[in-house]
Formats: sequence, structure tokens, C-alpha cells
Amino acid sequence: MAIFQQCAPTKTISTQGAEEYNEDLSQYRIQYADSIAQSKSNSIDPNPEKIITTASALPTPNSVTEDISAYFDAVDDLNRRNNEYQGFTLQVYTGNSREEANNAKLKVYQALPDAEPAVRFQTIWRTRVGEYANRLEAQQDYFALSKLFPNVLLVPETFRTVD
Repeated sequence: MAIFQQCAPTKTISTQGAEEYNEDLSQYRIQYADSIAQSKSNSIDPNPEKIITTASALPTPNSVTEDISAYFDAVDDLNRRNNEYQGFTLQVYTGNSREEANNAKLKVYQALPDAEPAVRFQTIWRTRVGEYANRLEAQQDYFALSKLFPNVLLVPETFRTVD
């Protein structure tokens, strides 16, 4: 039998008091030229809302953009060396029956005549369709197959490049 004695917080925080938090962030806000004052002049400016200060002036001491860019560059280099690329495929069947996997493949041919579905065995039978570089490319086929296969999944996969 376990007894939990320290379930309640040990520190109480009071929200009462006259303390007020103030911080001036006006130096970091993007400022625009006054479009009303510009419109009073005779010249017409097609874009009167000109940025005076840019967001790049903001200090970003904890920025990870460079680290992420370096990581993605390293992944791209590795994929190029291995002749691979990351993409997506549509999985229409997963189960223990090879016959049902092949039936799913036939249904895919009926729904998408140009598709090239593949049946694979990886501890269970899977029927997958297509090689898409991103989710948007797969969207049209996904909707067409979802009418026949209510459990269709968009799954990430690594594909070999053709040399």
C-alpha cells in the first residue's frame, strides 16, 4: 500500500497585491509610414504602408534557425549519397491475409487506373500506393481512395531515387 503525502503544492502564490508588470515593447514593433499624411500629397504611392523598421531588428539570442538549417542540409546530403528521398505513400490495407491485400490492390486499380499499388510482407501484409514528395501531392489520390478504403493512411516512407 502506497501513501502519497506530498500531493499538495508546497509553495503558495498570491495574486493579490499592487504589483503591476510593465514592459515597453514599442521599440520592437513594426512601424509603418503614415498613409493618411502621404495621401494628402499629389503623388499616388501604390504601397503607402511602408515598413520603417523590420522584424529582423529583434534580438534573437535563442534562435535555432541556423541549427535546424544545418540539420536539414546534413539530412539532404545523406539522402543524396544514399540515393534516397523522404516522401509519403498511401496505405490502403494492413493485415494477416495475403488474399485481402491482393484484393485491395485490385480495388486500387479500379479507382486509380494509373496507380502502381504494391503488396509487401513486413511481419504483416501491407498494400501501399504511390510515391509522393509531400502531403499535398497525395491529397487527390487520398480522397479518391478514402471512398473505397475508409481506413486509408498517409504514411511517411523513404524512397530510392532512380539514377
